Amino acid sequence: MHEAKKGKVSLYVHRTKLAGDVACCIDIDLKVNGCCLNRLQSGWGCNSHLTGEEVACVAYSMWLRVNNLLCGDPVAVKASKVGSTKCGAHNGRFFISWKTKGNVSAARKSLGLALKGLTPGKLYSTYAEVERSLGSTPNRGNFNWAAQEVLSAVNSGVNCVVVGNINLGKTEADQKKKVEGMVAIIAKKLAPGDVKTPKSKPDGGEACKHDAASSVKVTGWAAYLVKDYIMAKVPGVVPVVCDREVLVPVKESSWKSKSAKLKKGADVYVKARYAKVKADLGPIMAYLALANGAVSGHDVKPLLRGETTSAQVLAAIKGAL
Repeated sequence: MHEAKKGKVSLYVHRTKLAGDVACCIDIDLKVNGCCLNRLQSGWGCNSHLTGEEVACVAYSMWLRVNNLLCGDPVAVKASKVGSTKCGAHNGRFFISWKTKGNVSAARKSLGLALKGLTPGKLYSTYAEVERSLGSTPNRGNFNWAAQEVLSAVNSGVNCVVVGNINLGKTEADQKKKVEGMVAIIAKKLAPGDVKTPKSKPDGGEACKHDAASSVKVTGWAAYLVKDYIMAKVPGVVPVVCDREVLVPVKESSWKSKSAKLKKGADVYVKARYAKVKADLGPIMAYLALANGAVSGHDVKPLLRGETTSAQVLAAIKGAL
């Protein structure tokens, strides 16, 4: 993995020839109510006014802007080579991910466009519509407060990760120079601006209630593994990755027996799906996690440092279940 930093932007690039393109991700240190975010994206989630709803709505509005810049129309796609994007919240970070063509130019252009969209203070009109879609009444003061939270996270640093089949050059020196050149260019695109006053912190909000779902406590890249495993072995059940857990839309009473069966079958599954990859297992898992919008670039970086084994994969799945 090669890394470089310029100003508020950090860039990490790792090549794996097992992929046909590259997965990119930008993420910031921002805790977002994942249940609210999932409800905005899929309609599944708590139907009450949740604590942290305002920050989630600003973050979601920011994703809508980035999505529009990257693939909102044919001209955008021509420039970015991006067909779709995803956003999520996990492990205290908000992230936006996508796939693009496997070369330095496409990765650099798409990252630059995404960074250009990180302007939370300019999103009130979008935020207002997003709040209304949740049945809430938008408030300018609440928006300003939430936008300041997001802006502070952006100003504290943006983490950018690129994983996939990308050619950085033949030598270590060439590769290092390419990554340093990329971050020098994309860092100029980050201009988050400011937030207007007055700012008023939202009152209250309810805690999430998941009576019809079961919680699997797992974080980081293991959260993607657990979600993927459950979807593969229990067709029709689509788990949701939230802040520090994976929510399975199955009642607790039914989940206990399913979880026990899943734990017993993990050895055979891992041997068939992961053990054969060997040396490039960590990078291809990182690529898949980002491509599927499951976790952030920050979460997959451990997979890019050193060798990940199928034994570690098995331990992560069993440990969570």
